[in-house]
Amino acid sequence: MFCMMDEELVLACQSKLEEDLKSSMAAEKRRLTWERLETAASFKLVGGGGGNISFLVNPAICSITC
Repeated sequence: MFCMMDEELVLACQSKLEEDLKSSMAAEKRRLTWERLETAASFKLVGGGGGNISFLVNPAICSITC
């Protein structure tokens, strides 16, 4: 129905919708990438005698406020 009234407007809206979808998908991909990076950064290497052991360490929470 709208297509018959103003085809150019319908096409512009469809294009905008597709751009918004791509943008939201890219934002979600960036968010997931950061989560993986934060998880990887939270691993610490502990070594002794040439052997390294990785384990997950929760970041310390600082209770000091400025």
